[in-house]
Amino acid sequence: MKKDSWVVLHDISVQLYKYREEDLACRYLFGHVVSDEKLTPAPDFDPYFSNIGAFKITDDTRKYIGNLFESLLIPWQALPFFYDKIYFPYATPMLEEDLNDIWKIISKYYPERKEFFEHAIEAQKTIIKHKIEQRTGLKAAIKRNFPYLTRPLRSIHVALDNLMRR
Repeated sequence: MKKDSWVVLHDISVQLYKYREEDLACRYLFGHVVSDEKLTPAPDFDPYFSNIGAFKITDDTRKYIGNLFESLLIPWQALPFFYDKIYFPYATPMLEEDLNDIWKIISKYYPERKEFFEHAIEAQKTIIKHKIEQRTGLKAAIKRNFPYLTRPLRSIHVALDNLMRR
């Protein structure tokens, strides 16, 4: 990122579209980047929120680059190669070579953030594991197929826990 250059982002408000509520990466990038100049030229579907945004690279952008790396802990929608398509049929796949290319860029230009990036990938694996657990098993099947039973079963569970503690 060269000083005084501009970065243009698309889809910074795509989460406002139906079925795109979880597509937040560009919004977080635009919101977390530090720059004296940010532009949102034209609203697309809402008079207040443009889906296109741009920011100018400044000394502060580079100084506070850690803000952007912190955003890597937000659940990804472009899922790396280690996820199972069975559980995420609509996810955008990320190839292993894509992840390796990103790692090379970070290693070259942000070597002090390389370890953080590696840990962020491990965090994504954990997030994916949790999502799979939420979508499988008896508890998930009950929530999905019998949502009206969730509250009574939870009440029974709490009551049994209380009895066991006595």
